[in-house]
Amino acid sequence: FLFLFFILFSSGVLAQVNVTLVNPENGYIFINTTNITFNCTATGDAVYNITLYHNLTGAWEANQTQVFGEFVWDTDSLLLCHYNGDTECSANGSGAATNNASVGFEDAVFFQGATVNDTDILTYATANNFDKNQGTIEFWVRTTYAIDAGSQEDRWFFAIGGEYVGDSYEIYVASDHLVFKIKDVNENDHWIESNILNWQAGEWHHVAAVWDLDGDVGNGEKMELYIDGTADNSNYDTTGVNIYVENIASNMFIGSCDVGSCGNQYVADATFDELRISKTVKTQAEINESYQKGLEDRSWVSATWNVSGVGDGYYVWNCLAYDNDSESNWSLNNFSFSVDVSPPRFNDIYHAPNSTDDVDPGSEINVTVNLTDFSGVDTVILQWKETVWNNVTMVNIGGDLWRGGFSIDVTGGNYSYRIWANDTHSIANTSQTINITAEWDYTWNATPLDFGTVHGKINTIGNLGMLRINNTGDDPLEFTLTHNWPLNVYFNGSANTLSFYLENKSEVDINITIQFSSLDSESSMVININASHGSETPEPVFRQATALINSYSGGPYLDVSLVTLPTTVYQSQTINLSAKVKNIGNETGNETWLNWSLPTGWSVLSGNSSYYIGNLSSGNVAWNNITVRLSPETASAGVFTVYANSSCNGSSDSESETVVVRCSNSDGVCGAGCTYTNDDDCTVPGGGTTTVKEEVRVGGGGVKEQRYGVSLSFPERIDIYRGKESVFTAIVSNTEEGSVIENCSLSVTGYPQIHITISPSSFRVEHGKPKSVEIRIFAPNYTSYGEHLLKIQVKGNGKTVGGEEGEEVKDTKNVLLVIHGVEENETLESIEKAENEINRLKEMGFDVSRLEEIVKEANKSFTKWDYDSAKRLAERILEEKEYLLKAHQVIKELENKIKKAENNGIELNETLVMYELARAAFSRGDYKRAEERGNDALLAYAIESATPNLHLFLYRYWFVIITIVLVVVFSSVFLKRKLYILWVRKQLEKLKIEEREIRKLMKNLQKQHFEEKSISKSEYYRMMYVYEKRLADIKKLKAKFSSKLIGAFGSKSILKSLKEEEKRIKEIMEDTQLKYFHMQSISRSSYLETMRALREELLDIKMRIKEIVSSMGEKEKWKYRIKEAGLAVVFVFLLSSLFGAVCVKGDLIIGTENSSLQAIHQAEN
Repeated sequence: FLFLFFILFSSGVLAQVNVTLVNPENGYIFINTTNITFNCTATGDAVYNITLYHNLTGAWEANQTQVFGEFVWDTDSLLLCHYNGDTECSANGSGAATNNASVGFEDAVFFQGATVNDTDILTYATANNFDKNQGTIEFWVRTTYAIDAGSQEDRWFFAIGGEYVGDSYEIYVASDHLVFKIKDVNENDHWIESNILNWQAGEWHHVAAVWDLDGDVGNGEKMELYIDGTADNSNYDTTGVNIYVENIASNMFIGSCDVGSCGNQYVADATFDELRISKTVKTQAEINESYQKGLEDRSWVSATWNVSGVGDGYYVWNCLAYDNDSESNWSLNNFSFSVDVSPPRFNDIYHAPNSTDDVDPGSEINVTVNLTDFSGVDTVILQWKETVWNNVTMVNIGGDLWRGGFSIDVTGGNYSYRIWANDTHSIANTSQTINITAEWDYTWNATPLDFGTVHGKINTIGNLGMLRINNTGDDPLEFTLTHNWPLNVYFNGSANTLSFYLENKSEVDINITIQFSSLDSESSMVININASHGSETPEPVFRQATALINSYSGGPYLDVSLVTLPTTVYQSQTINLSAKVKNIGNETGNETWLNWSLPTGWSVLSGNSSYYIGNLSSGNVAWNNITVRLSPETASAGVFTVYANSSCNGSSDSESETVVVRCSNSDGVCGAGCTYTNDDDCTVPGGGTTTVKEEVRVGGGGVKEQRYGVSLSFPERIDIYRGKESVFTAIVSNTEEGSVIENCSLSVTGYPQIHITISPSSFRVEHGKPKSVEIRIFAPNYTSYGEHLLKIQVKGNGKTVGGEEGEEVKDTKNVLLVIHGVEENETLESIEKAENEINRLKEMGFDVSRLEEIVKEANKSFTKWDYDSAKRLAERILEEKEYLLKAHQVIKELENKIKKAENNGIELNETLVMYELARAAFSRGDYKRAEERGNDALLAYAIESATPNLHLFLYRYWFVIITIVLVVVFSSVFLKRKLYILWVRKQLEKLKIEEREIRKLMKNLQKQHFEEKSISKSEYYRMMYVYEKRLADIKKLKAKFSSKLIGAFGSKSILKSLKEEEKRIKEIMEDTQLKYFHMQSISRSSYLETMRALREELLDIKMRIKEIVSSMGEKEKWKYRIKEAGLAVVFVFLLSSLFGAVCVKGDLIIGTENSSLQAIHQAEN
């Protein structure tokens, strides 16, 4: 039997985890959706996770894992540690442990936890992982020891800093309590403790601590501690005041405390699981939810995953489950399913004949289609029409190929066809419609259209090349060849012109020879090819072939060109100059130079004005590029000629162009040859300025080397608003005739590329046909207002029209991108509203000069497109307007009150000071301060007006005052006595109630200790001591108040009252006995408790009667009354004396020299 058990266990039959695959079912085919829902279940002692495996991506691999009960990372998380075999954590900062010496791992609440004992250390960085101002710490902990009262040494669960330093956070076990403590910057302790005496060794408990140094987190106000989801057992100490923490330590300790901060390293000797630190204060409900997750029954769990967009195919899946003991298991068998929601796919469709030249009236069109489908193609139909659709069932000719066809009638015309196909699940698809035209063609072509450079000696006849003309049409065409060369050209021996007929579908080669020039030169020639038909128009009618004819006499021959030279420049400007030389001779030019000749004051910053080339071979080109600065002191304004010349052994050439030099208005220098009329930096004699615009015409001519150039144009400034996109167009132009710019592209720098879109990304630019390029720039909501200088560059490859490779060309220009926080219309509305309010204030008679200055600044910012500043200034005006109106209203109110007080003879010294301060602030435009000073004046008025002229008041109403005082004095003597007796009686009643409640608590405590055994002996004795001590204090207080009552009221009255109370208690006792013995309406326990309390109260009354009789007589009472009457007489005498002194004096001086309001007045003055 044992052997059989071992075999079964080894084969997995007795595995603790069992997995069942639920959905999709094995062999299921999805034909209506690509969204697949996977579901499987697992059973075991405590299932930890389930992982979905499938081959949807082509490889069998783990896809998604669902964990049961563990914390998950959310937007509030700063640090989350699962401790499933390692100390690496998910973190907002660094998740790697800064120290994990000797930390082990054991089975925990969820899979595994980290064990910290002996000398183990586990620490993490606090940077970005801990918020000192507010947050939540949560973790599960299992100690290896039980918590005993008074015998447990301190154990640290969490620490930043420690016992002997400020700015610290700690969670630790102290005796039989768990303590959460924050030590502020001044090393003051703020703590919460919770009793954990019931913790046993090996038990898991959930601990959570929350704090908000500036807010309120609950009963603890600034701090709270939760044990197993509740804070009911917590005690607090100085947690309700504001807590100030400045700089926390760089590391947080888990399961121990920093040696330098705590004195000793008090290791927790515990296992930790699911440590999470959040930046927000979790509620008790959220914390209790985390605690409840650890209590969930995970013996049966279900996991569901949704995967969308699954393509057609055959797939396999399974689930792997783990439990908390690291036991794992798969489902016994993999499940499979298929997805086929797509119709047949058209990979390729073509027809034959395919060329438009070959599709003629009467042709037979054969259509072939390549089709694929996961489940297989069922039916394919060719649909074609000239006017009405016709269906032809296509035939499979092998593999994925299907074929069908139709005939075009002899008249030709426009035909269309398309393919319809379905698969074995009846999912159909239709291809796009393809149009073909069957007609007679009159097309032709010629090659080459560019013969390139052709060399020949002067006055000789040489070969240009072979021109091939091909008639691809359906009818003969007539061709005529001519040229623009000034000398003879021979076409198959025919001088200067050639005409001939060419049959359809045939071609002819024409040999072309040319007579070269009599002078050394390099010039272009064009061969014109014209086609014609008797009744139809050929396509095309006309073509041209070009060539560059190089005539030479022998030896080298240099040709110089100025490539880059601006026609207008400014003093202080830096410019680039470019020249090239080409050897168009048939021999190498030795000792070749290419030099610049520049006007005075043009200094070369880079490059060489004299450039030694050396040997320049026939047909080669050399360049001389320099950067030049025009000195404003020496480069005079005017029209100058710039030369480029080249020489070699046997040849030389030069090229020149005129340049206009203008005065600069922005270089801060009055340039050479400039006056105040054309340079703003020049001094104006006698005042006044005049601007003179110079007009210069530059002429020139001659045959030039092919040039390439490109230029950019777009707005100089782009405005964009946060959260929006700006779209503008850049115009790219080809500046040179006879060229085309290929592979053009734009680039934008100076702004994040992720927010820039350029369309099209690549393009071609012909001369005379500018290209529009759309540039989109997006400004995210978080972008602040500011200016960005963007550099936009266009690049491309220059070629001739005939396709000859040229050179790379580019152009770069800057654009200013301004990002606004508010939009233009919103800002304009604010400014208009501010201006309207200013006009309204003007009409009301206010001085608004200060506000007008602010609105000028707002308009100035608006004209500079600084909408943010403009709107802020406009809103400031509206705010100032409110302060102005409020201040004006307060000042007017003060003026009325001051006038009224003067009429009544009331002195308002401090009120007048604050009133003057308010008026001064209002006059200088400080309306907010004026309102504040006005409100201070109203407050002072309320105080001073409540104290009228005492002398005047006493003079007018002395008789009434004396009468009222006498009545009040004598009434107060008797009222005081009555109130005092009432208060003493109230205190005695409260003491009685408290005594009864304490006796109930003592009885309940005895029940908890002796019967329920729910509290320890030490806790029982400690609480009984507190209750008994309070009962003794109550007894003393009752005796004290009884004595006071006798002294105030008299022995006889007190004795009478006590005897009435004695009689009332006896009646209650008789009624209680009647209810229990005869009526049986109350229980035995209730009867005994009531009778015990009544007997104690009756005994107390008898003792008080005895004390009163023995300690106080009638004489004591009369002494007390005579004392009170004597005090009243003395009070009246003193008041009369004071009144006489005031009347004699005749004046009352109230000094204000040292008042705080005068100090404010002096400070502001």
